Amino acid sequence: MKGLKLFTKIQVIQAIAFLLIPFVFWAVHGELLKSVSAYAYYTPMTFAFSLTLAGSLFVNDGIITKSRWYNYIIGFSLFGVILFPCLDFPIIHYVFAGLFFLGSLFNMIFFSSDKERLIKTGVAVLVLFGLCGCFLLNWYSIFWAELIGMIPISIHYVLEALNKID
Repeated sequence: MKGLKLFTKIQVIQAIAFLLIPFVFWAVHGELLKSVSAYAYYTPMTFAFSLTLAGSLFVNDGIITKSRWYNYIIGFSLFGVILFPCLDFPIIHYVFAGLFFLGSLFNMIFFSSDKERLIKTGVAVLVLFGLCGCFLLNWYSIFWAELIGMIPISIHYVLEALNKID
């Protein structure tokens, strides 16, 4: 039981660190780029290392917590983002990125109880509106849209790891 509590604490720390990834890239490169994925070309080691850690967080959770098997798929989608950089393999890259973001939102809703589904659907709608602000309305860059998408994913992961939500 003690080992499980330590693992949960590590998961929570990793999920919070996941939110810092865009800012780490920005700090390491010294300049804000159009998207998080663009940092693969300017800070390749930092990019690969950070997203591998994030992907491993989801893969490990999917393996260890059998009821959250879907996180296994979400984690591997981050590995796809790393292996297929956005400029060299744009279609494959964006399929993996879309799988990560949209899959995370889908899983958050689909695998929740009826009691929490409405709230989580509202959060997902807000995230989708945030993505529309970038892709349809051109209000801001993909970098900020990705950050908007990462916030509820990270918060949901932390609350799920702490058994505060289902």
